[in-house]
Amino acid sequence: MQRPATPLPISGARTPTARVARESSARWFGALVNLTALLALGGCEVYGDNLLQDTDPASMQKPSSSIGIKPVDVTPSTRTSSEDDAPSSPDSTVGRTPPNATSRDYTADDDSNSDAGSDGSMMSIQPSASTSGSTSDAQTPSPTASEPTGPLCAAGKERECYGECVALDDVVNCGGCGTVCADDAECERGQCVCPNKREHCDEQCVELATDAAHCGSCAHACEDDEVCSDGKCQLDCEDGTELCGQSCVNFNVSVEHCGGCDVACMGGQICIDGNCRCELPELLCDDSCTDLKTDANHCGECDVVCGYGQVCESGECMCPDDQTLCDDVCTDVDTDVANCGSCGTACVDSQTCVEGTCTCPSGELLCEEQCINVVTNDAHCGECDVACTGDLSCLEGECACPENETACGTSCADLQTSELFCGTCSTACGDFQTCEDGVCTCMDGLRKCADTCVDVASNVEHCGACGAACDEEGARCLNGECHAEPCWPATNIVNRIDNIPSNGGCWRTTDDLTTFNAMGCWNFAGHELLVNGVETTCTSAGSTFEAPPPHTDGRYYIEVTGTVGNSYASVDWWIQ
Repeated sequence: MQRPATPLPISGARTPTARVARESSARWFGALVNLTALLALGGCEVYGDNLLQDTDPASMQKPSSSIGIKPVDVTPSTRTSSEDDAPSSPDSTVGRTPPNATSRDYTADDDSNSDAGSDGSMMSIQPSASTSGSTSDAQTPSPTASEPTGPLCAAGKERECYGECVALDDVVNCGGCGTVCADDAECERGQCVCPNKREHCDEQCVELATDAAHCGSCAHACEDDEVCSDGKCQLDCEDGTELCGQSCVNFNVSVEHCGGCDVACMGGQICIDGNCRCELPELLCDDSCTDLKTDANHCGECDVVCGYGQVCESGECMCPDDQTLCDDVCTDVDTDVANCGSCGTACVDSQTCVEGTCTCPSGELLCEEQCINVVTNDAHCGECDVACTGDLSCLEGECACPENETACGTSCADLQTSELFCGTCSTACGDFQTCEDGVCTCMDGLRKCADTCVDVASNVEHCGACGAACDEEGARCLNGECHAEPCWPATNIVNRIDNIPSNGGCWRTTDDLTTFNAMGCWNFAGHELLVNGVETTCTSAGSTFEAPPPHTDGRYYIEVTGTVGNSYASVDWWIQ
């Protein structure tokens, strides 16, 4: 029978390329065996712990716990002239291994391959195939305790070969690293096992009853003038058999010559009455004998392939006991984030499926269909939908202010310096105040009068000192003194003001000019003109306006403010 096919590729499966690589490694291993054989010739015996120990010739015949290599006499066997002349018979054992021989342990290479010939130099030795698939291939010696152990392989399931772990039933490392099974053979318990009662010899499956190269046992070859009949090298075929090459076969039962020479049965079929057939209950599917009750690629019928992860039981595709079929795929609903608890129940990003329940990582909650860290999230602080507003941020699951700041409503403030929250959340500093060490303090140059910071140099309510008000109507506080004049200090003038300084000034008429009623200004752009403290419309060159009433002292106080780039502005007055 051929190996059962898997429904879908499985990670780690051996490919033909991998098999070729391992067969190459097996050839490398053959060279190792040559070296071991030479050491054995020198009086050393190979033990299972891979140590070489000196032995005497007598001890070389005792059973050994080695890796399956027995030291033997390697003297090349030759035929004498008398032996060549002797008639050949089926029982003759001259020059070859008798049919009942257990194995040919070693043979000498020809002159083209030997390191030395009969002149006494060293001879190249190579192992020949043994009588069964279980012992024909040399095994790789196990490493000693001092050698690197390589990868950690599953005990009882894998072995290390060439730096990687391989299954114990690996057909290219069967029973030992580099031991390759035939294409149609399986590896069972470390032995290459062939179907249809054939034996595994020299990396191929053969019929020992008919194969002239392996007649009766592996590597027991018949002479050129002999045939293999019923497992023995003979001159003629026995009754009931037909000659195919050097093989005497029964066309009714031979899987290699079923119904005729070289008509081989394939796909695990057997030969019944000269026809290739599958053994019941198997059927032929895709040129291979298949058990429709158990084959996942041919479950119940040849063209029925089970889905990924399904197994075939009693001809029906089904999932293992601990899995559920979701969208034609066997799924563990206890752990599958796409089918958590039941088919189609998908977890959101960052969730895992634990015992069939979608679960967020530790410290996170499911908010708005996503896992949120409620310890630090401003929109979901402590629990879902609890948002931190204003200056507050989420710190350890609570809306709070940074260190050294106090929450005043939704504002965070340093009570030692905040002018809105000075000392307490309910204390706000007034105009011209700053907060220093939690106390509202007037700015430099200002004095606190009645809980208000004022400039006593100009404040008419506190002129020069707190409470010292300028009582006279129209009076102003200038440099801490009350003055009744609309502007101060004033420069006396008679008629007009010429060449007003660019930074303005204050002028006072000295004559009784109560009779004029009109005023005008020239080149006045950029200045402002106040007459007796009243702002006029003289803001541009050549404007004319009505003069206001004189001050209480009968005079006019003309104040020019602002800054211009020239000093040619002027003010004039007249009677219209």
